[in-house]
Amino acid sequence: MILRLHHLAMSVALILWGVVPIWFYQTDRLRYYLTPDFEDFALAGGIGLLILGVFNIIYSGDVEKDCCHDHGSQVSLQSIALMVAPILLATLWTKDHYSLETLRRKEMDSPADYFQDLPPFTLETLRESTSQTDDGHYNIPLIQMAMASGDQEVREVFDGLEIVTSGRLIADREGNYELFEIFMTCCAADAQTLRVPLRKLPTELPSVSAKQWVDIKGTLHYRREGEGFRPVVDALEITVLPDPERGGFSEYLNGM
Repeated sequence: MILRLHHLAMSVALILWGVVPIWFYQTDRLRYYLTPDFEDFALAGGIGLLILGVFNIIYSGDVEKDCCHDHGSQVSLQSIALMVAPILLATLWTKDHYSLETLRRKEMDSPADYFQDLPPFTLETLRESTSQTDDGHYNIPLIQMAMASGDQEVREVFDGLEIVTSGRLIADREGNYELFEIFMTCCAADAQTLRVPLRKLPTELPSVSAKQWVDIKGTLHYRREGEGFRPVVDALEITVLPDPERGGFSEYLNGM
């Protein structure tokens, strides 16, 4: 009887491990933790664990009948607790987003190593490859600004450019505003943040909450920091945006 209870408890733990990714997938919470390429794998893994757990429960009655070994007289409650407690606590306590301190710790490394043997880049190249708004502002994502900081030729074209971009607005420790975005290649564990300071702000700021998504029109510049350069924006206009469907992650680094 003891062995069967132990088997049932382990089966319930398997079912719990299977239910969590299925639940996250169905409630669309999985988008905060994985890129789309990996979401189906998480769902398949959850279904597999669920099937395995149910199968073990159905056939748990055969465990003691088929086994003649002495497995002891106590159920290993510690091992079951170690399987169940962490996932229960993590599921109940997670807020599906990073804290501001975590965002600062996960800032992206210098992009200089990404540029090797690229063709010449000119303003004409930019015009041919980048869309513009009706008033002539170039649509430059934050990742493109950051990558340009590692290449002198591209940086010189971008410096002083009138741009429009989007991201999430936060204030740093000194109260200065920054635009940031989160990039990941597979999951939230490998995600990195990219932060672009707003050197100047428009006269009238809209009412925004922490980490609010915004559109910004302004002028892009680069300032020297240490041995490299960092993009900064002189903001002329800030427009509040709704949160994107992808949960705040971008996938520009996917496949690079």
